Amino acid sequence: MENTKITIKDARFVTKKNILLIIDGNIGCGKSTLLQYIKSRNDVEVVLEPINKWKNVEGQSLLHHV
Repeated sequence: MENTKITIKDARFVTKKNILLIIDGNIGCGKSTLLQYIKSRNDVEVVLEPINKWKNVEGQSLLHHV
């Protein structure tokens, strides 16, 4: 079997739809580095998680209760 590289542009052509990509992972695994690479493309929109909204709920951090 031949190894085929499919790019984001190729995937959009095939699906004819926008692609939603969710990045999740452990601290220090390279999520931010990957997002920086993705943001450098002209055909991609990056929507960051609104951390400030869930870190300040009624003056307290939700992480404090975990």
